Amino acid sequence: MPNQNQSDARILRRTPAGPIFPALLALIVLSSCGVQLEEPSTAGNAFRLAVVYDQGEEVLTQYYQPLLDYLGNRLGRPTELVLASDHAEILDFFDKRQIDIAYVDGATTIDAANVGAIALAVRSQIAAVATYFLSSPDHSTDSILDFKGLRMAFGPEESTDSHWIPRVFLDDSGINPEEFFSEIRYAESLDQTFDWIRSGVVDIGAAPSLFVDALIATDGLPPGVVRMARSARHLNYAWVVRDNALRNEILDAFLSLTRSNPDHIPILDAHNTDGFLPVAARDYLELGRVRSEFLRGQTR
Repeated sequence: MPNQNQSDARILRRTPAGPIFPALLALIVLSSCGVQLEEPSTAGNAFRLAVVYDQGEEVLTQYYQPLLDYLGNRLGRPTELVLASDHAEILDFFDKRQIDIAYVDGATTIDAANVGAIALAVRSQIAAVATYFLSSPDHSTDSILDFKGLRMAFGPEESTDSHWIPRVFLDDSGINPEEFFSEIRYAESLDQTFDWIRSGVVDIGAAPSLFVDALIATDGLPPGVVRMARSARHLNYAWVVRDNALRNEILDAFLSLTRSNPDHIPILDAHNTDGFLPVAARDYLELGRVRSEFLRGQTR
């Protein structure tokens, strides 16, 4: 029986190969705190796709089932959807050869090379993302250089679009954040970044442009928060695959998805894109360099 104090939730959904079979089996063990499953097995012929368990099982299954069915048919193999607690667990699954492919953020895409996995494909829409630097109206400037000696807030430390991408922007501007700003904080959420700016806890904060633009479009940007500067775009989320003989076949399957084929439309609609583009480790070199330099500095 699972530990009753364990709150981790992971679900494995298995679907037989072929177009005529629905999903038949979800292997779950319930506890009073959530759902727990045995780790995905390395045995059998199943093609295992992993994502972070950041929404309910039903939502994630509906989202990924069309893609699972498509890949199962292309590869002639049964498929399994593995829901991981976080990106670190996905890397662990790759390291144990328990999964074949995963959808992960930019930082995890970089780290995947250490566990035998490589970047494969990104959505043709919104593949690259940017970051806004925000401040209060009291700072009547649009130059980050004017914030020397003031207080800075990034998003969560492992967030690609609210920590690593803004660091790339600052590095390109010749700024070492730890030396340039008087204090650096890491907000747990975008709302916390907004609150810190409005209350004067920090003078400048980083936030993903997709979320900020969406708020501006609906007049939802909180009073007392203004856009100041925007970074260049960098790749973030990507499909990462185990580096084996199946890699090119899987890539061909992604690149073959098109809206001209009615059978592909549910997949593309679910992923909010018109198709996929190939991607490689070299596309993450700048992000990886800045991240590595920061992490090395943390260990000194």
